[in-house]
Amino acid sequence: MTTSHDVLESRFHPTRLRPGYSVDEVDDFLDRCRATLDHYETGGTAAAVSLTKTSGTGGLLTAAEVRTVTFPTTRWREGYAMEEVDDLLDQVDSALVRWETVAR
Repeated sequence: MTTSHDVLESRFHPTRLRPGYSVDEVDDFLDRCRATLDHYETGGTAAAVSLTKTSGTGGLLTAAEVRTVTFPTTRWREGYAMEEVDDLLDQVDSALVRWETVAR
């Protein structure tokens, strides 16, 4: 299962002449993925994640949010290889689905 450390250590090939995902947008979203996984790994509950949604703090993510995120694309400037980012997000989604089921 993908962990917060896996997300922290993830690296993507840069793109320049072909479309890629915006580096800043991906990095910001992955910070939230890492924080959410860390929340569960340290004993947090799914209820606490829901509470961040209703309180408007929005820091922690649900699997559904990971599944539906979209990023701006880049062209002629550096971005991240889209397929590599998508692969990592699929792994994060799977991990969150498991955590949301176990940590109710």
